[in-house]
Amino acid sequence: MNKKILVLCYDFGSNQSPNSIRWKEIIKKWTNNGIEVFVVTSSSSNYEKVEIDNRVKVIYTGFNLIKRTVRSNTFAASDISSFDFSLLKLYCRKLILFAHDYTWKKIYWPDFAVLWSIISIVKVKRILLKENIEHCIVVSRPFSTSLIPFVLSYFFKYLKWGIDYIDPFFISDQFVNNNFLYKKLNRKFERRILMNSHFIFVLNERIKNELINTHDISVNKFTIIPNIYLSSNEAYRYPRSKISKTEINVTYVGSLNSQFRSPEVALKVFEELIKYNSKIQLNFFGEILFCDEIFNRFRHLLNKNIFINGIVNRQASLKIIYESDFLLNIGNNNTLQEPSKLMDYISACKPIINITKVENDASTDLLRLYNQSLTILVNESSKFDQSKFNSLYSFIINPPKINMDHKDSILKYRTIENISKLIDEVLQINNNDYGKKTN
Repeated sequence: MNKKILVLCYDFGSNQSPNSIRWKEIIKKWTNNGIEVFVVTSSSSNYEKVEIDNRVKVIYTGFNLIKRTVRSNTFAASDISSFDFSLLKLYCRKLILFAHDYTWKKIYWPDFAVLWSIISIVKVKRILLKENIEHCIVVSRPFSTSLIPFVLSYFFKYLKWGIDYIDPFFISDQFVNNNFLYKKLNRKFERRILMNSHFIFVLNERIKNELINTHDISVNKFTIIPNIYLSSNEAYRYPRSKISKTEINVTYVGSLNSQFRSPEVALKVFEELIKYNSKIQLNFFGEILFCDEIFNRFRHLLNKNIFINGIVNRQASLKIIYESDFLLNIGNNNTLQEPSKLMDYISACKPIINITKVENDASTDLLRLYNQSLTILVNESSKFDQSKFNSLYSFIINPPKINMDHKDSILKYRTIENISKLIDEVLQINNNDYGKKTN
């Protein structure tokens, strides 16, 4: 009888989500070893229908409609001739967001996906009854997904379930909707979820230590499962385009958000660099949320030295990364998160500029192992002074040569083979028992 595993991943159909990319690869590895996988996910029209293998059954349980889906403009280069937006359109958007933020967002709990999680409980229960599944893994965020096995574990005593933890929920400013009402409840509920779970996967030591210190959880429950490195980088299948030597191309790939990962500090830094050397060009690729006003302050550089290119798929982003001279990482307000895109950055053997406004930025833990990187801290107490300018400009003009041993040691730990092995040990999956997949 084949081993069966249930994965609960809200955004499994999204090719932009690190959660989705990570778990697609893990599931592919499982199916190659004869394991049957069931995935329960939402069915937003923004997601693609996912079919990996005939041993993977993807169940779409319905999309949570009551969610903040109204976004700031995501700009493409072709859309930007100027930043003169219609005042009526801007005010209408702000009115809708205001209404959302002061009605539904003030009362839902624990997060925006709670309705989807409640709806999914019934369908997941049917799957467990029919398939006799032994293990269930919750991919968090959203945290409310953990409600599903938490509730069902009272009916299915044999079910071993755990969480792949992206972020501690209780201390999250980004995903907790109402700290005034729910702060104490969030802490108690998160602790109860973690206490009842059988295992907890976390991205790094920082998250593990935070959860242990906050909730007094046994260290034995934790396994560090780092961001995944996909060794089959499709970018290397393409011939490298000729890059003009008259330009210094710096590229940022990833999402931006005015509240949690703002481009403002990076734009100020590069504004000073461009004043000194007009050959420097900064390109942004990815989703940009609520950053209209920030980019508007630098409109004199848009489409001259600073370019906003919109969202690209993973295959295209790898090629863009490979063809860039320098790569830019912008730290966010969360000191626990290590951006998944750093795996692609490092694998491309490119010099990395890390600009952060928090002193204890999680990216620095990884990047200090990569000798071809430079971290610049800029905030109210640590200004971008002449010394930092000289250090950064010198790095751009004469970057250090890559130490391949450093790079290989970073990526080896994060391969799908190693990550799959770490998870299999927790789930007590013996590959010899299940053999290779049969056609």
